[in-house]
Amino acid sequence: MGSLNSKAAFVQILKRAYFSFSAIFPSLQRERRSERLSLEGESEGSERRFGRRSQRGSRRFSQPVPVKEGEEYDITIETVGRKGDGIAKIQNFIVFVPDTKAGDKVKVRITGIGGSFATASVVQ
Repeated sequence: MGSLNSKAAFVQILKRAYFSFSAIFPSLQRERRSERLSLEGESEGSERRFGRRSQRGSRRFSQPVPVKEGEEYDITIETVGRKGDGIAKIQNFIVFVPDTKAGDKVKVRITGIGGSFATASVVQ
């Protein structure tokens, strides 16, 4: 019976140490969680998504990215951003296009895709 009590005591010590460690180093806990999520997201056939991440109790789901890098699209620049880039949307996905102004109708090639936006260049 004495070994059962010592095992229970040891388990309690480990739990306390884990929670103390988590409280002192919360960034490590976030890093582990993000590594796990990134590994789960790299499965074959998974598609890239944008939008708000689903949170506990949230009913919002992210949407697949409607553009692909290297493809060309005809768009209308809706507004100009703080840095002077034109801003357009393709199925509510934001696309930044440098050297354009509001109202321009241009053909663009997607040069990069970020988390919730893409960058593009005007095709001559």
